[in-house]
Amino acid sequence: MAEFSFEIGETDYSGKTASAKNQMEALHIMGGSSTLLTLLKGELSDMAMVTAMVASLSMDQVRQLEALLVKGNVLREPDNVPVAANLFGDKIQDYYLLIGKTAVENLQGFWSLHRQTDAPETVEQP
Repeated sequence: MAEFSFEIGETDYSGKTASAKNQMEALHIMGGSSTLLTLLKGELSDMAMVTAMVASLSMDQVRQLEALLVKGNVLREPDNVPVAANLFGDKIQDYYLLIGKTAVENLQGFWSLHRQTDAPETVEQP
C-alpha cells in the first residue's frame, strides 16, 4: 500500500491506498462510466473533477467508492481524524473532491496502460 497526501481548501489529508481487492472493485465501478479516464488524465480543475463525478456516477456508486477507498484509509491532518462526509459541513463538494483525489491515487496505475497516440506500437519480432 502506497501513502499519499493532498490539500483541499486549506486542510491537508493523508492516507494509504486501499487493498488490491478494493481497488479492483473501484476500477470496475469507475470503468463503467467516463469518470475513470477523465480523472486519471490529470488535466481537470477541482470543479471539473467534482462535476465529472456527479454527472457520471450514481449516489450508490459514490457511496461504494467511499467505502472501498476512503473509510479507514484517509485522515485529516494534523489531528489524524478519519475522514467522513460530516466533517465537511456545508462544503460537501470538498468531500466529493476528496473521494475523486483518493480514487486517482488508488487507480493511477491503470493510466500506465495508456500508450501515446503518436508513439509507435512495438511489435516483438520472432
